[in-house]
Amino acid sequence: MVITSLITTSDAEKLANPKHFNRVRKKLKRVQKALYRTQKGSNNREKARAKVARVHAKIADSRKDTKR
Repeated sequence: MVITSLITTSDAEKLANPKHFNRVRKKLKRVQKALYRTQKGSNNREKARAKVARVHAKIADSRKDTKR
């Protein structure tokens, strides 16, 4: 079963189901792979870790915005 619409209003207007994770899935995959390839303890690993955190934050924020 797939959810095609998030909300149906009283006048039968349907709002699409946003697919936040699908939109940024490739970017998350790419930055996590870059993090995996860095050497532990290096400055570049810390930069890569921050990039992964930003992508996760973006996903979380967009999900929170939809719930409002």
